[in-house]
Amino acid sequence: MGSAKMTYIWMHDAYLKMVFHAYKYLNAPLTGICLGYKESKDDRIYIVDAVPLFHHQVLAPMLELAFMQVSRLAAQRQLSLVGFYVAEEIHCDALSTGEPEKKESSKNALPLWMCDVSAKMKQAFPQSFVFKADGKMMSHSLLSLPGHMFTSVSSDVSSSPAWKMHHSVILDDPDRIKQSIDHYFRHQRFSDLVDFERYLDRSDGLVLDYTNPKIFETFKKDV
Repeated sequence: MGSAKMTYIWMHDAYLKMVFHAYKYLNAPLTGICLGYKESKDDRIYIVDAVPLFHHQVLAPMLELAFMQVSRLAAQRQLSLVGFYVAEEIHCDALSTGEPEKKESSKNALPLWMCDVSAKMKQAFPQSFVFKADGKMMSHSLLSLPGHMFTSVSSDVSSSPAWKMHHSVILDDPDRIKQSIDHYFRHQRFSDLVDFERYLDRSDGLVLDYTNPKIFETFKKDV
């Protein structure tokens, strides 16, 4: 089944990790990978985890290294790389808004590195997506998706994907997500998040875990 008929569901941990990443590095060109799965008889993609990667513009070799690491992690957890997210200075608007009467501007070109990433990801997971976070939307509400999701309009995995905005996107258990957002942002716990770039920077001698396995364990400590 192609992406057009799929519903994408952001689960609690994946959604909050993406939001934490965005708030820790405001106005930075973020990238991150989303892990998830598709039920064999279901028309839904479940986005269960997010792995924050970079908060600066990234070179292709570093991106390839990150994808290799996260691919191994996904395989260990029997999950797929179902998409990736970007934010701010990275313009991925060759992602069309679905309004054909409007011309796309020159800034709406998908960067070459992102084209390569999206094409490889689509070969491995045909319903993969790109989520473009929007800082302005994020400042208004964290309970409505702060950005737009784009999926490939072609089912041909051998071709370079052409992306269109996808509207069948929902939050799983929004009440729990609201409670978590209220709590973690009150205590500024988003600053505890570690991305892959921070993991590679060991100038302070610390060895950090970019998968952030314990980032939500602080809830009980703060209550």
